[in-house]
Amino acid sequence: MWRPSIWMLAFFAGATNLAYGGSQLVTGLEAPSPVLGHTIRYSAYLPAVPLPGGERYPVVYLLHGYQGDENAWFNDGQIAPLLDAAIAAGEIPPLIVVAPAAGNSWYVDNPDPNGAGNVATALATDFVAAVDSEFPTLACREARIIGGFSMGGTGAIVLGLDHPELYAGVISLSGRFPPLMTDSSRTPIGRSAGDFAGAFGIPFDPARFNQWNALTKVERARYRQKPPSFYLTTGDGDEPDMIEGAARVFDALTASGVAARLRIVGGGHDFGVWKPGLMDALQWMSKELPKACPP
Repeated sequence: MWRPSIWMLAFFAGATNLAYGGSQLVTGLEAPSPVLGHTIRYSAYLPAVPLPGGERYPVVYLLHGYQGDENAWFNDGQIAPLLDAAIAAGEIPPLIVVAPAAGNSWYVDNPDPNGAGNVATALATDFVAAVDSEFPTLACREARIIGGFSMGGTGAIVLGLDHPELYAGVISLSGRFPPLMTDSSRTPIGRSAGDFAGAFGIPFDPARFNQWNALTKVERARYRQKPPSFYLTTGDGDEPDMIEGAARVFDALTASGVAARLRIVGGGHDFGVWKPGLMDALQWMSKELPKACPP
C-alpha cells in the first residue's frame, strides 16, 4: 500500500492526513510562489495503489468555484471515495489529485494593487513545479489533466488553452462563458462588478475581460501542434446563459479541429452534476494517460 515517503512526511509537517480506504487526503499544504509573493494553499489526494519501482503517477489539477477554497472538492464534493472506487474498479488508473486555493481570482493574471495577483502564471509555473517536486508524478504534459467547477471550470479552459504544453486534458464542469463584451457600461450576464474585482480591475475593465475570455483564447488552439482534449458539461436546470456559453465554447473548439465533448445532463449548478461529470471525464481522458513520459 502506497504511503508518503519519509521526505514527504517531513514536507507534510503541519498538514492534516486523512485516510480513505487506504488512500490519503492531505490538507493544509502550501506551495511556494515567487510569482505571487506568498504560498499557494492546496490539498492533495494520494492513491492507495502502489506502483512498481520507478513508476510514477499522472496528476489531475482541480480548481474550485467562486467563494471556494482548496478543500471544496474534498469537503463539499466528497470525491475521494469516488476516486478510490474508480481506481479499484480499473475505470481510471491510480493518480494524484491536487486542488489549489485561488480566491475569487477567476484564474487570470491581475497585478493591480487591489487585484488577486498573477494567479494564472503562478499556477502554470510555481504550482506545477512544486507538485512535481514534492510528489512522485509523471512530470510531463501527457500525464496532466486540469479541471474545475463553476469559476474553476472557466479557469480550467483558459489555462488549458494558454498552456497546451502543460495539460493533455481539460475538464469544465458548469463553467461560465459569456460572449465577448462590446458595451463598456455593463458587466457579464449574471454577475455584478464586485464579483470580478480581483480579476478584471476596479472599475471593471471590459477589455481585460475580453483578453481573458475563453472565446479569445480558443483562437490560439488552431495553431497548437498538440492541443489538449476538452470535456464540457452543464446541468439542464442551470441558468440558460451557462448552457449557451458551454455550447459556444464547444462549437469554437470543434471548429478549430480540437477534440472536445459536450454533455448537457439533468441537474443544476451543484455537485450533483460535477461529481459524475468529473468521473465521466476522467474515464474518457485516462485512456490516453501514459505509464511513462515520452523520452
